[in-house]
Amino acid sequence: MTEEAEIDQKLIVKPDVLSAMLQFKTLKTMQKLQKKQDAYYTFMGPMTRKFDGKYVYQHKTIDAGQKERVWWMRNPEPDRLVGIITAIANSYEEDTYMEWFVDHKLTTVQMTFGIIGLPTRLQRGIPFFDELEWIGYNNSGDAQIFEVYMDGFFIPIKLYHKLVEYEK
Repeated sequence: MTEEAEIDQKLIVKPDVLSAMLQFKTLKTMQKLQKKQDAYYTFMGPMTRKFDGKYVYQHKTIDAGQKERVWWMRNPEPDRLVGIITAIANSYEEDTYMEWFVDHKLTTVQMTFGIIGLPTRLQRGIPFFDELEWIGYNNSGDAQIFEVYMDGFFIPIKLYHKLVEYEK
């Protein structure tokens, strides 16, 4: 047998070995999917703890040249729950901007994420552990109304970590 034929012979995988390898991979994939499905079934119950309605929409009139808090919400149980933002909208006027803090991390916003009456729905959600805050800055010559709409729900931290683990 030539050297080339020997190499070809070594590269051939027997059907029963290949079948076993595929079955093992399929079993592992199915087990992972089952764990993820179990997490989602568990997830459906706690998801009903929605953001308190009084926090979902907040607005503030800010005088020219001033800044003020427009929207704020704290996680009611930060040691036990994670908030998930599922919808967001804000107003925007020329010569104004807002700062959005998620767990004290700053994002400057000089645009709209959605219209107040038609918010942007977030497919995956934005998690937060402590608090959310929007600060409006009015650099225009007139008083402006700043509006923010954010909706979502809270889930247990353990469940959140379980779900995020399976996203990897």
